[in-house]
Amino acid sequence: MQQCSYHIQFADPVHLPVLRSMWAEIFGDCEAYINLFFSHVYTPARALIAMVDGQVAAMLFFPSRRMILQGKAARVGYVCGAATRPAYRGAGIMATMLQAAHSQMRRAGDAGAVLIPASQSLYAYYEKHGYRDFFYQDTLLLTDSPPDTVPARLAPLTDAGPVLPVYNAFASTRPDLVLQDADSYALVLKEYAGYGRLYLWDQNKYLFCRRAQDQIVVDECISAAPLTKTALEGLFSALKAEFPGTTSLSMHTPAGCLPNAMRMRNGMLCQFNSARSAGGLGYMNMMLN
Repeated sequence: MQQCSYHIQFADPVHLPVLRSMWAEIFGDCEAYINLFFSHVYTPARALIAMVDGQVAAMLFFPSRRMILQGKAARVGYVCGAATRPAYRGAGIMATMLQAAHSQMRRAGDAGAVLIPASQSLYAYYEKHGYRDFFYQDTLLLTDSPPDTVPARLAPLTDAGPVLPVYNAFASTRPDLVLQDADSYALVLKEYAGYGRLYLWDQNKYLFCRRAQDQIVVDECISAAPLTKTALEGLFSALKAEFPGTTSLSMHTPAGCLPNAMRMRNGMLCQFNSARSAGGLGYMNMMLN
């Protein structure tokens, strides 16, 4: 669709049934996840929709997040749930919605906007709208650990409270970080518990992990200090006991935590009215993805 008449407005609660349906249709997420988003993340003042002939054609959300940016406390908008119905794509609606969202964030005093593109191809799209690569993660695949490896000490958690001291120690070492708190950890644990597990590792590290066929996937491991090869072998040994029959371990951590790892971009930043662009290796927790 190349041309259509539309207008942008805030998404009021009356629109929620349609937005929930759109989310399921376009993103394919389960009802439990959608319920968590709209009950804990959605706020009318930080949600926009595009209307065409009285119908919702597109949606975009930008909930407020605390961040350490260039070593200083800041607030940013987290752009998420950006989607246009197939029939209305190609008309420039999302570009207009991004501009409108940025204007609202500036009025609210946000230092910028952050997002995680849903695919690699979308990085180029968001770059055209002022975003740049800013957040990264390291990945590493382990397929073996020596027979005499001492297994790591893992404590399964059903409460996110014990991970907060670990997270705070990690956060103190990072100049560019989207911050989390007890409420956001409780929320992600509630969602993640449906398919994965949370462990405290040796009292000073934690990991969210799950089984994917014969592989253990650590979606996030947080540690204030870099992880050694010996520590990773001990973790693999312990997790193989937790997930019998698995043969490999896929690790994902903030940049700089893994030895000989592959570095991947996993998010973008658009700064507003900054005299000096932030640089470095920022990190957004997997709970935002």
